[in-house]
Amino acid sequence: MTKTRKPARGTHATTPEQAGDEKILTLFRQWCELQRQEAKSEELAFRRDAVELQIHHTPATGAVGLAIKGYFLGYYHADADPAIDEAALTYGEDGEIEHWDSRAVKSFVDDAVRVVPELRTFLARIIDAPVRLPPGTDEPKKEAAEFVERGAGGAPVTPAEAHEAWQIVCDMEQDVEQARIFAYGLSILAADSLRDDENLGAFVMQLAWSIEAHCKDIEERRGELFHLLHPSRDKFEKEGWPS
Repeated sequence: MTKTRKPARGTHATTPEQAGDEKILTLFRQWCELQRQEAKSEELAFRRDAVELQIHHTPATGAVGLAIKGYFLGYYHADADPAIDEAALTYGEDGEIEHWDSRAVKSFVDDAVRVVPELRTFLARIIDAPVRLPPGTDEPKKEAAEFVERGAGGAPVTPAEAHEAWQIVCDMEQDVEQARIFAYGLSILAADSLRDDENLGAFVMQLAWSIEAHCKDIEERRGELFHLLHPSRDKFEKEGWPS
C-alpha cells in the first residue's frame, strides 16, 4: 500500500523568487509549519499538500534539496510499519542495527540533519539512536532498568525512595507541557516575523522546533521512568498496562 493524499484543490503556496535548494528550503519550512497545524482544518491540509507538490516540482541543486527530498522518499517508502518519523531502531546481539534498510535510513538521516536541521523535528528518534551499541548491551532501556533496580552504589532502592522518584516523574508532566506551550507560542511569533524579516522568523521558528523536539525526547524518557518506577509495575507487566 502506498501513502496517498487528496489533490490540493488548486491551492498554491507563494514564495519569493527563488530557485533550487533555496526555494526548496523555504517551501519545506512552510510545509513543516502547515504539517503541525493540518489537523486543525481541511484547508490547512490542502495548503500543506500544495506546498509539498511545489517541493517535488523544484529541481534540487545541492545537498539541502536532496536531503529534503530524501526525507519525503523515506516517508512514503516506509508506508509499511512503522513510518520513518515513528521508527525505533532495534539492535542485534553484536550491537549493530538489526536490519540493512534501517542502517541505510540511519546513515542518511544523520547526514541529512547536518544540512537541514529542521528534519530533527520529525526524525529525532532515529537521530538520537546510537549507530552501534557497546558489546553485551541489548537496549538502552535495559541499562536504565538495571540502574533503577540496583540503586546508587549497588544498594537496593527502598519502596519509599522508589515512590518518591516516581512522584517526581509524575510532577514533570506539567513542566513538559508548559514548555510545549511555550514552543507553540514561539512558532506563532515566528510565522508573523517571516513577513517582515525572513531570517529572524526562520531563526525563531527553528528555536521553537528545537524546543518541541527536546520536549518530545524528554517525554519519551519520562514515560520510560514512569513505567520503571510505577508502584504497581509488576502487576501491570503481567496483566498489561492501561491504555
